[in-house]
Amino acid sequence: MINCPFCSYENEDGAMRCGACGQRLATRERRDEGRPSEAPSPGKVEGDLVGREQQLAVILDEARKVAQGGRAGVVFLDGASGLGKTALATQAARHIREKLGSFSSIICTCRPGPRDPFSPVEAVLMELLRIPTFARERSRDVLGQRVLQQLQGLRLFEKPEEEQEHARVLSDLLSHAATAPEGEAPAGVAPVDRILRTLDKVIGALTGTRQLALVFDDIHNGTPEGRFLITNLHDALVGRPILWIFTRGNQEEKLLEVIPGVRVSIEPLDESQVAQVLLDIFPDLSEFSEELFRILARTSQGNPGTLHHLVSLLIDERVLEIDKEGRWTFNSKRLHAEDLPLDRAAVLHVRFEQLDPEKRKALELASVTGSVFWEDLVMAMLRVDAVPPAMDSPAQIWPDDRENLIVHGLLDDLAQKGFISEMKTSSFTGMREYVFMQDEFHDRLRRSMAPELRSTRHRFVARWIEMAAGDRKDEFAELIAYHWEKGSKRGEAASFFREAADMARRRYLFDRAIDLYRRALEQMPEHEALATMDSLHDLGSVYQMQGETESALSCFTRMLSIAWQYVHRSKAAAALSKIGRVYRTLGDYSAARAYLERALNLFKQAEDRRGIASTQDDLGNILYLQGNYEQAAKLYLDAINMREELGDTRGLALSFEHLGQVDRAQGNIDQAEARFRQVLEMRRSIGDEEGTCSALNALGVLAYDRGGTEASVAIWREALEIAVRTGNLRMQEFLYNNLGEVLVAQRRYPQAESYFKHALELSMSLADRRAETEVCRNLGLLYVEMANRQLGREYLNRSLRIARDIGSREAMGIALRALGQLEGHSVFDEEGGPAGAAESYFQEAQDIFDRIGNETELLKTLESYARYLFDHGRPGDAATMLEDAAEMAGHQGEEAYRRILKDAEKYRRYA
Repeated sequence: MINCPFCSYENEDGAMRCGACGQRLATRERRDEGRPSEAPSPGKVEGDLVGREQQLAVILDEARKVAQGGRAGVVFLDGASGLGKTALATQAARHIREKLGSFSSIICTCRPGPRDPFSPVEAVLMELLRIPTFARERSRDVLGQRVLQQLQGLRLFEKPEEEQEHARVLSDLLSHAATAPEGEAPAGVAPVDRILRTLDKVIGALTGTRQLALVFDDIHNGTPEGRFLITNLHDALVGRPILWIFTRGNQEEKLLEVIPGVRVSIEPLDESQVAQVLLDIFPDLSEFSEELFRILARTSQGNPGTLHHLVSLLIDERVLEIDKEGRWTFNSKRLHAEDLPLDRAAVLHVRFEQLDPEKRKALELASVTGSVFWEDLVMAMLRVDAVPPAMDSPAQIWPDDRENLIVHGLLDDLAQKGFISEMKTSSFTGMREYVFMQDEFHDRLRRSMAPELRSTRHRFVARWIEMAAGDRKDEFAELIAYHWEKGSKRGEAASFFREAADMARRRYLFDRAIDLYRRALEQMPEHEALATMDSLHDLGSVYQMQGETESALSCFTRMLSIAWQYVHRSKAAAALSKIGRVYRTLGDYSAARAYLERALNLFKQAEDRRGIASTQDDLGNILYLQGNYEQAAKLYLDAINMREELGDTRGLALSFEHLGQVDRAQGNIDQAEARFRQVLEMRRSIGDEEGTCSALNALGVLAYDRGGTEASVAIWREALEIAVRTGNLRMQEFLYNNLGEVLVAQRRYPQAESYFKHALELSMSLADRRAETEVCRNLGLLYVEMANRQLGREYLNRSLRIARDIGSREAMGIALRALGQLEGHSVFDEEGGPAGAAESYFQEAQDIFDRIGNETELLKTLESYARYLFDHGRPGDAATMLEDAAEMAGHQGEEAYRRILKDAEKYRRYA
């Protein structure tokens, strides 16, 4: 029987691949078959830690502190390539396990080039949860079941629903799921905040029974997203017994500087340490030449990696060889010191030149792929130049696996010589994956090829990865795009860069999506006008989500220019519509309306009914913000009729929500609630998380209007969780503002101030002036409650100024009402405003709401005005005002009606 080293399945003797996971099997005999004879290699080096005893002691000391104190510790290993950082980290992890016992250690390596954003953390998870690679590659369902089973087996959570939720986040992360099966709503990969919460729970729970040593090798090769996740994960788990070990290059001194830790510098070996390494390698070498020692010490410059390659070079040259008795001997006649290379790169090049042609060819072909490559890809590239088999019979085309075994033998020998190393796991099931031991070497090999040949090979690699990826092609889209780019195939490169950008956007990795969309546009052929416009549309949309207004406008303007050139009315209208939305966010409703009306005209010319409906809805939104509720409702209803004919559920939900906002403004609270609940159901049915968040926010506002503080907070917190999870900054600003209002009502002023300040920061970064005026108003009212009238007046005047600038009559009325409340509080203060200012503000706000027909805000204004009159000795006027408002309150529900009558009766008693 042959045990699969991949999944431990027992296979019959003679089996070439594992019957469980498909991994290729090979016995020692098969690996040796077809391998050319080579010069002997030195014995296993036991001197890897020569000169590193002090550094190892520092790491072990930090591990003991973690074990004793139960808190995290961090060690940075800094040094140039080849100095043995990886060897030291690996040995340290082994020593920690063996000497401290209670530790489990995990080592993951960050590789350069296109890669998954969170790959280092994913590797840690796979190890911690003991998830086999084939489970990750089979399907998302299989992976999800395996993750859930592991969490259940570990018994980390008491509640099954909590267990399932965390299992879903982890399986989404590990499977890179960006879309759900056909017919289901998009799933999306959990963004960083959600991943952090799950990792905090899972890893934190695991450290309850053991300490962890996590090694992130070559962290400078990791992605910004991966480093950001690791940084925040460390902060979340700082109170847990985890030793974090990072190896970094000297050129990356500032990397992860926000994490406090012990920095261990890895320096070159001195001459005595070089001598010790050589003695460890050749303990039985008779008459070790002083000349040879000086040459090796000087040429290696104390770099252990270079030293080992030099030794291998001398073995290849038979300067060092084994005699008949099996002992190493030094042949001084073969030593030509002037021919020895001067640095590590040169040593590798000389050793490469001395390889057999087959090995040189294999390395050259592998170098095209990048730092990481696959055995089957090398074999496929070798077959390109090979004579094709005779096709007289199918049996003659692929009779056996002899060729594969030869290729594996070549790569195995290259690994023994230190050029490459086999990875523990592979990206593709059943394929051995290798990595170059020195990045500069493989890049040098690739660049040494003739440009035309190099481009041809890059194109072949792109096609091979695309086929090998199969259904997981989107995971490798960036890598495929890179090879099409290097292969001078701009159209294919642009297509795959765009696919990678779309996936990053679905995973809420907006910075990465922006970079990939830009790369797609750089590679876009001139004749691909439609694809260029679509990419500009998507890039501009991401810029707009991030609040980068100028960049968004630049994209939409360029899109409009191309559409004009090709007389493409529908695309031009889409660009104009996006520009109009940008100006709406900026509060320039006049410009927004002009762009949207032009967009509507072009959509009508193009007979694009979906675009017509969308633009009518956008125009209705501007009219609503300006207080023209009747006209806004008409446009919303027109959009609803058109969207019902088109079967556009997402668009219908948006229009119904906007119509519900009109109902609320006009005092039809029950009707508004019915619409918002319908919208929530529609959006949940299609998996529209952004829309779900918006509907929940609207329902929370209604609950707050009715005095249901606890209910509104529960709804808003649910919405905020979605907004944070999906990276929806625009909804976050509104939700933090709303929750701040509740905190003010609860007299939790410091917390409220924190919420408002965060909301204000978001609104300013997003250039959302409508949100800015609301937050400034609430901050002003907060400072009024805190008796800081001067600061309160500054923020309220700022709110009114912005509302007037953007032409929002509703916002102007609310700001005026707030100023009335301020002056009502401070009429007897030294810093109070002019006499009668409060009543002037209340009356102006009342007139605005009366003119635009906003009964909800009008009733709030009358209540504030009546309270002011009562507080200033005019209870009769206050009672009359509320008695006159009772009928209006009845439109908003029984609760509002009873509240108004109760206050009116109270005031009347004092009249």
